[in-house]
Amino acid sequence: MKGKVHRREFSAIKDFIAFMQEPLQKTSLLIALGAGALLFVILHACYPYPDTFPDTGAYIQQAEILKFGSFRPIGFSVFLAWTHALSESFLFFRAAQFVLHFITALALFYSVVFFFRPCGGILYYGLLMATVMHPAALYLTGVVMSDSLFISLTYLYLASLIWIVGRANVFFIVLNLVLIYAITQVRYTGLFYPVISALSFFLAYREKVTAALLSLLPFAVIGLLIVQTRNGTEKHIGVKMFSGFSGWQLANNALHLIPHIQLSANEISDPEIRFVHQLVLITRDSVDYPKNDVSSDFIWNNKGPLKAVLFTSMQYTRQPYLTAWYRVSPILGKYGSFLIKKYPLAFARWFLLINFRRLLYPDNEMFKRFESNVPEIAKDWFHLKGEGFRPGFAPFHKTAFLLPLLNLIGWILFITAVGFAAIRWKRLSFDPRQEKIFAILLGFVLLYSAFSVYAGPIVTRYLIPVHTTQALLIYSLLNTWLLRRKTFPAKDILQK
Repeated sequence: MKGKVHRREFSAIKDFIAFMQEPLQKTSLLIALGAGALLFVILHACYPYPDTFPDTGAYIQQAEILKFGSFRPIGFSVFLAWTHALSESFLFFRAAQFVLHFITALALFYSVVFFFRPCGGILYYGLLMATVMHPAALYLTGVVMSDSLFISLTYLYLASLIWIVGRANVFFIVLNLVLIYAITQVRYTGLFYPVISALSFFLAYREKVTAALLSLLPFAVIGLLIVQTRNGTEKHIGVKMFSGFSGWQLANNALHLIPHIQLSANEISDPEIRFVHQLVLITRDSVDYPKNDVSSDFIWNNKGPLKAVLFTSMQYTRQPYLTAWYRVSPILGKYGSFLIKKYPLAFARWFLLINFRRLLYPDNEMFKRFESNVPEIAKDWFHLKGEGFRPGFAPFHKTAFLLPLLNLIGWILFITAVGFAAIRWKRLSFDPRQEKIFAILLGFVLLYSAFSVYAGPIVTRYLIPVHTTQALLIYSLLNTWLLRRKTFPAKDILQK
């Protein structure tokens, strides 16, 4: 049995190497590498300074000590520390993120076209551009945030899924498990990835016992990560907790109901929930509740009810800011759950439905402008001097207003393609491996979208993995259909 596994793994590698030596792959790889080098030069010439966000300082502080000392996952801070150890310049940091993006995007692209052999150059190169040269993904390589690293690791994760389903390769199973751990350490969006991995293992292995045992491994990885994180936060912060942010986010989402419900504090029996609601009512006039939109401002507004809970806790317990942040998170989470359970239809109307609209037409958030006021901690980290770091020509920000529209067009094309596939599935003539790969990629898009709608307000940068996977699915459908049209004349297809 072991010999068969080794032969299968060797065969997969051998077949892929032979595939990459074909003229089309050689040409496309050279074009991609040349275009990538040119884009990097242009990008750095236009944006020679890092773009930052309020979370940037927290990531750098965590990178300096490499301890569980923030409410964000530690993964990106580890990456920051690694790149900083090799070079302290911003140019090197951007290059590291840019190269990682290109390598993982190319790995995903060639994995898909290996199993869905291209029938024409236009579709092939169109997918190459959509996968490797997404403008927002390229720009994020110069932003000191976790987005670019998360996207790159997700691309590699998707490639591993394709190979698991396509060839049932043990190497890619191990890689997949490592990536689940790494991705979740970068961003907690990775918490739903084990569901997709478990489904992939079931589709890859016919033996039910083997498939069932393998499907437990991704959840075991998450369990290990949770235990490790809880122990780390207990050691360095004094609170044994996996996420100090989840309760805050849940309360933030639930607060969108406040202008649309009538709830007296006297109607609440739980003292902790009643206390939070009293502060919500007290601070109501000092908070701008979004109208027909969603926001994360409730978390950061120092005059809002959530920070009022935090400051009250700090005042009475004399705990430092971060410890108090963790301490009140479960209370805020309990308050958010209470409101959602008590008013489920209102929550669906005033948060979920509006956030679903953002899924189709997201807010551009940080892409609306370049943050010229680089925080001092970032200046020190990259040894930058001066004030008011402004980009040169700034082509990305001049055209970024098109991103939400392109997102909407992508969804329209995706829904149309999937609808077409549902009607003509038998005529597409997918082979069994292609059907499984299509199912996994489709499941990823649907689960990622559902998770995003519930988790928090959606912005453009969160949806880049969805954009790319949608392009892969559209390619697989169009390519298979065109191949069938070439193989069977239209008259024969209609007769069948």
